[in-house]
Amino acid sequence: MAGAFAAIESELVKVSDAEGLAAAYTRQIGRLAATGDVGEQPEILRRLARIQSQALSDPASAIATLEKLLDLQPKDVSASLELAALQEAADNHGQATQLLETVVALDPSRVDVFRSLLRLFTLASDVDRSYCACSALVAMGEADLDEQLIFAQHRPENLPIAKATLNDETWQQLLPESHPRILDGLAIAIEKVAFDAWYENETRTSLPPIGKK
Repeated sequence: MAGAFAAIESELVKVSDAEGLAAAYTRQIGRLAATGDVGEQPEILRRLARIQSQALSDPASAIATLEKLLDLQPKDVSASLELAALQEAADNHGQATQLLETVVALDPSRVDVFRSLLRLFTLASDVDRSYCACSALVAMGEADLDEQLIFAQHRPENLPIAKATLNDETWQQLLPESHPRILDGLAIAIEKVAFDAWYENETRTSLPPIGKK
């Protein structure tokens, strides 16, 4: 079956039959879904989305196709970037922003994505998030002159004053997936002892260096 599909795809590509390719991809995706085979579906969905957006000028269908791909592979950076570009072109800036934020969470080194986020934040007149995007670019040493100026203009002179504490649920959202949960249990176990030593007799004392008594 895979060989027959590859042969059909090759012929349709050869004669530049975009509609035929889209139909062939759709049928193959349906066959794979029916058999529960998700291994090949993402790549065929990717090809289908590109045919829909580039050859058939049907961005709405391409968006729907890429959303199906991301349902199967939520961490697919390439698909997220393609979908974000289509959403931005369709003026769906909120959806584009969410997708790009997902990408930088997966790969914080993406200078191009921070620049795309800066563009979207600027369009939304979101000064705080524009500053955050520029801060990331400055930290990576990749900020251009305009980005450096935005950073300098909004950089706080003093540390912000905390107005509220973070609850356990919020902390869980902030922690990366790679965070070793055993450390939380260890911190909880030693917290009371550590604070008792630090504030002994209600007076702040200096703790000895680690390894010394």
